[in-house]
Amino acid sequence: MAKKLKVAQVKCIEETTEPGSDDPYIVAFVGKKKTGQADSVLTVGPSPWRNMSSGAVRDTDMTITDYNPDHFYLVALVELDVNKDVDAATRKSIKDWVSPFYRAYAVDGASNQQIATNMKSQLDVALDSYLDNDDRVGATKHLQFASPPATKTFRYIGDGGDYKFWFKVTAS
Repeated sequence: MAKKLKVAQVKCIEETTEPGSDDPYIVAFVGKKKTGQADSVLTVGPSPWRNMSSGAVRDTDMTITDYNPDHFYLVALVELDVNKDVDAATRKSIKDWVSPFYRAYAVDGASNQQIATNMKSQLDVALDSYLDNDDRVGATKHLQFASPPATKTFRYIGDGGDYKFWFKVTAS
């Protein structure tokens, strides 16, 4: 049975300084170490997290992608302002930017933590280069689970906003 990487819950501690309530969404990079497997850039949201305001909590159980413990996951938070900047063409551009760095850092013997040290800033720079109206909230995080099923909590602070995201791996 395929395992799934999901957003279990979102809490808006403080909404961003943008006018109106927030519409956050996730941008994820999935690096695949095995030769011949294509890396991917995915987006999830903002539909389950529309109109987030300070104090709002949403239980979503929203699937990001299939989970494979051999893959490498980076997760960034972006706040939608007008239209979603990270569309299919932008996802491809970001993947084309970030994947060569991943291939260079993901050499034999490199741990996921070593790769993450170099890769998080690469995804941040790529996002900042391609975002026209939307804003990245805080820094990209490396998502790794010691032994699924498990949960991981990240806090994203930036652009005046403060969010907590709970991620989990499930059996399906």
